[in-house]
Amino acid sequence: MKRLLVVVAAAGLPIVIVAGAWAATSFSSSKSNIYREFPGTRLVTASAALSRPNETQIVFRTPPTGDFILTQFCTNPVTGGMVLSAVGLGSIAQTNAGNLCYNFQPGFIMPQGSAIICATSALAEIGSHFCTIAGLFRE
Repeated sequence: MKRLLVVVAAAGLPIVIVAGAWAATSFSSSKSNIYREFPGTRLVTASAALSRPNETQIVFRTPPTGDFILTQFCTNPVTGGMVLSAVGLGSIAQTNAGNLCYNFQPGFIMPQGSAIICATSALAEIGSHFCTIAGLFRE
């Protein structure tokens, strides 16, 4: 009986250790605490429509005060990809057939009062294309 109790206790110990380790990792890596770390932060999303080769569109203009942190950039499939850039910063990312979205962790701090721009390449086909960004703004 004592041996059975020791075997059961020993078999259950790794499960308790793994469960405790998972809970600690889950809690410390949670993204849901972003608003506790940055009170007054607002989520921002913006999109632009593009339809031809060598076209540029302003997707979002950062406010003249406060901080805008770019966290995501996505497009639909477009031949030659699409380039995301910001005035005062330059090129940030370019999509291609294998990568239509970029997640920036922890994020790019954008210049204040800057235009964030999407541009199609010379190879882009005529049609309906989009460029979407997401980020965090704090006054």
